Amino acid sequence: MNNDATLLHSNDMHGDFLAEQVDEDLVGGVSLLSGYIKKVRQEEDNVIYTIAGDMFRGSVIDSEYRGLSTIQIMNMLGPDIVTVGNHEVDYGIAHLLFLEKCAEFPS
Repeated sequence: MNNDATLLHSNDMHGDFLAEQVDEDLVGGVSLLSGYIKKVRQEEDNVIYTIAGDMFRGSVIDSEYRGLSTIQIMNMLGPDIVTVGNHEVDYGIAHLLFLEKCAEFPS
């Protein structure tokens, strides 16, 4: 029985989910992150993916949809636990409570 755990972590995404071209490589972006998380979950046992806050506020899309698009993307990533950062309250506490109900992951 393997008792090892693999911890994956991200934070401060600020609703910016597009990869960027750096020289000849794509860097960042939720599609690359999603692929990496999926790969590790397939290869390793006991994988825990955490998001340590500041998912919101920073991109035009996140600001336009007030975090709803970000929550939907986070649902697809399937984190095991998410904590609240200071930018999670940028749209107000009432809206954060609404977004929490949209989340399909533990917070």
